[in-house]
Order: sequence, then C-alpha cells, then structure tokens
Amino acid sequence: MAPATTSFIDIPWSLSTVSVSIIDTSTFMGNFSPSISLGPPIPGFDRTDGGIWSFMIDHPDGRLLYDLGVPAQWETDFPPRIVDQVRGFSAVGVDLSVTRYVSDILEESGISLDTIDAIIWSHVHFDHIGRPSLFPSSTDLIVGQGTLETFGVGYPDSMHSPYLARDLVNRTVTEVPFPDDALRIGGLAAYDYFGDGSFYLLETPGHEIGQISALARVTSKPPSFIYLGGDSFTHASQLRPNKFVPLPDEVYLNTPIPSAPNPIPRHLLAKLHPSARPESLPAYASNLTSAHDTPFATVNVNDDGTSLARFPDIARDVVSKLHAFDADDRVLIVGAHDETLRGIIDQFPKKADQWLAKGWKEKSRWQFVREYEHAFSLLNQDVGL
Repeated sequence: MAPATTSFIDIPWSLSTVSVSIIDTSTFMGNFSPSISLGPPIPGFDRTDGGIWSFMIDHPDGRLLYDLGVPAQWETDFPPRIVDQVRGFSAVGVDLSVTRYVSDILEESGISLDTIDAIIWSHVHFDHIGRPSLFPSSTDLIVGQGTLETFGVGYPDSMHSPYLARDLVNRTVTEVPFPDDALRIGGLAAYDYFGDGSFYLLETPGHEIGQISALARVTSKPPSFIYLGGDSFTHASQLRPNKFVPLPDEVYLNTPIPSAPNPIPRHLLAKLHPSARPESLPAYASNLTSAHDTPFATVNVNDDGTSLARFPDIARDVVSKLHAFDADDRVLIVGAHDETLRGIIDQFPKKADQWLAKGWKEKSRWQFVREYEHAFSLLNQDVGL
C-alpha cells in the first residue's frame, strides 16, 4: 500500500501521464549576490551559485522541451543590448560559464532534434531562452501570454527584443491562452496542453511578462507531479518555511558545513531568519515575522525601487501560492536555478518520474540552508547578527 500523502492543492483527476527528464544545461552562474533577486539580506549570505535546469517532457502525442538555459555562444546568440548585459555580470564578479547547447546535449544522447515538437520558454530572460534556431522549423515555440506584444518578433526587426529574430522565423510561435474562465490549479490559471490532464502550463506572472510554469503528472498510481518552476521563484528560501511546512526542530544536511552542527537545531536557524532583525525588515518583507512559518526570503526590491522582478508585488503573490504546491506531498518543485537538488535527483538521460518513491522531496527540502555557511560563521562570532 502506498504511504498516505498530504494534499494542499486540487488537481483534476487523470490516469494520463508524461515522462520528465531534468537536463543540466551546462550553464553555471557563480559568485553572484543573492540580493539580485532575494531579500531581505541575511548577514553573511553574500554570494551564491546556480546552474540552470531544462526539462524534456515525453507524451504519446509529442515531445517538449521547457527552457534551454544560456546558449553556448552567447556573445553572438543575443542582441547587442543583452550581450552587454551579460558582460556586465562579469564586471561585478559573477562567473558565467556554459559549454554546450541543450541541442548538443540531446544529440550526444541519441535524441534527434526533429523529435522535439515544441520548445516552451518559461520567459524571455537570457538564461532561459537558449537558441531555438538550432532546432528544425518543425519545432514550435510556446511562449506566455503577452510575450509577442511586449517583445516583438526578435532583433533586429524589433529593436527592443531580448532575443534574435532568427529564433522565431519560419517557426510556429504560439502564446498560451489563459482566459478569465481558465481552469485554476492552486490559484493559478492552467492550460491542459495535451487535453488529458497529464501536463499543464500555469500562468505565473510577476517575474517577467509571459512567465509560465508547468505541472507534469509523472505517475498516476499513486499520483505524483513535477512542478517546472522557471523563475516563478528564484531560491528555495522564498518557499520555506511556510504555514503548511513549518521549520522543523532540526535540519539535517546531506553535506555538512563546518560552521554549524549537523543536524542544525531550529533555534540556530531562527537567528538567521529576518524576523530576528525586525528593526531592519523592509516594507516588502513585513510579513516575514516568524521563523516558524514564514520563509527566509521573498522577492527583493532595491532601495531605489527597482527589482529583478518586473512586477514584484505580483511575483510575491505567485510565490505565496506556490507554498501550497511545495507543501503538497504529491508535488516536487524544481526551480530553474535550484542547486540544492544536485546530487539528489537523477539527471538526463535518466528519468525523474520515480522521484516520490526515491524520496527526493524530503531529501532536498531544507538543503538550501547549506548556503548560509558564512552566515553561521558570523553567528558563531556574534558579528552582525
């Protein structure tokens, strides 16, 4: 008998499934400041690293890719404005490396590109769009609502576009429809891509216009799902703890850090939580008042009012809805940059469908606190905390 599961979101019943593979795109972004997307700051949590995950989705009626990472030859694969933007990361100490296109990774494993029916862009930021022009024109491009109206048909035909026209030309490009009366899953508008309940595209706006996530049903008995997050959240600390998943009495790290005991007791983690510094809580994080059941971070807004998220208030609302997805035992959440999953999950060419039986969710849930290694060092010195 399958173990009992706790459900927090209503997902329509179906016996139809897809198979999902999680692809390491070979992109690595190291030594960047968490404050790019996270806040409020945790003293000592000054730098973080992250790769980028892509996903291959197999269904009897088609094969899809969700996100492509950074293209290997990015200096010629982007419009000049985006090339300058990427170069600017190096100027502030960010290490960016990418060795292969996702198309290369697929072909090296015997996957012919003409078997890819469609590419789904979670959104149009440079670290997600890859290079669709390497795929045959029979491969469609799926984008979120408002993408084409906002960003056009590609540079140079649309001078403001963050992608090249060659990635769209001679290719069917479709915006996902999310009408007012759309099905909703966990409070998010949903589109049943194959029409059988196996794979949903979800409208998750805020981070960028047209941001879409996905929910893949990978087993039916018992039902289990993988949430393909894109940048609907940018770090696991935006999800946990929450009112459904409180901070446990202790957190065991798969890879211990020298600055903290293992397991780490809750009272030490609480000292790093923003609620331990209430006098410095910015208005956008005023709800992070409890280490027990509010996350360690939220969508950041800088002092000048700017944010990586185009609409930070909307992005925060989406993240709050994701708390129920994260708490649901049937759902494994995989964000585009979640490095804490590495070493736990099976990567392409292996399948991720048996994640529930393999216990990946529980093994990975609190591993993000590894990144607080230097913060724990400061805590030990009683400096800045």
